[in-house]
Amino acid sequence: MPQTEADALQRRVAHLTGDLAETLALDQAATRRQGYAVNPGRIVPGSWGLGVAILWPDGRPAGALSIAAIEDRMRPERRSDLIAALQREARLVEEHLAALGGIPKSERKRNTA
Repeated sequence: MPQTEADALQRRVAHLTGDLAETLALDQAATRRQGYAVNPGRIVPGSWGLGVAILWPDGRPAGALSIAAIEDRMRPERRSDLIAALQREARLVEEHLAALGGIPKSERKRNTA
């Protein structure tokens, strides 16, 4: 999502993130650079997560794919394989979305009204 929307969301949930707010902002920056998100047990120690955005053809977020597992199942060598698999599957979903014409069904209803 655009940085301005992400910043607004972070402000809205700041009461839930408490002392993690700064760390989450750094995580967000890393996610934008890398093209995938990593949660190294930030909320539940030992429980890791990986995520990849799914985008409409115009770049708007449509959804995401993610994997969560215990830390031992997210070692660096395996993590790169899992990220590659998530990215591959996200691109397949994006191809299907592109075939729909890039307009979410909810938006199509509003545009015809």
